[in-house]
Amino acid sequence: MDEYLTEQHETASNDQSPRTQVKEGIYQDSNQLKSSRERNRSDSKQSSSWKRRQIVRKKLESTKSIERSIRSELEHEKSERIERLRARRLKTEEKQRIEAMRLRMSKKKLMRFNKRLGRSKKISG
Repeated sequence: MDEYLTEQHETASNDQSPRTQVKEGIYQDSNQLKSSRERNRSDSKQSSSWKRRQIVRKKLESTKSIERSIRSELEHEKSERIERLRARRLKTEEKQRIEAMRLRMSKKKLMRFNKRLGRSKKISG
């Protein structure tokens, strides 16, 4: 019978009761221990939502950077196209100007030649 009582006493001392023994002989309320512990549940929720937001931000930033690079490439191609058009127009204008000068020069030569021959407007007219 003594063994049975000692076993019950030992199991009772091992069970967790609302009061826990911090130091030998000093008891504290379990609520005080709970309040001293750090909370993990709300931190984990915040961190997971924060991580989700960070992932979304990274995706958005990567898409924005890709869009920026595509836009800059398109602008570069457009400016090159415009520059090529300007150069082509300048070349054609220069060719036309030179051709007009050639025609004028040939007319002047013809006029001089006709003058020498006596075929000017005044003489023939």
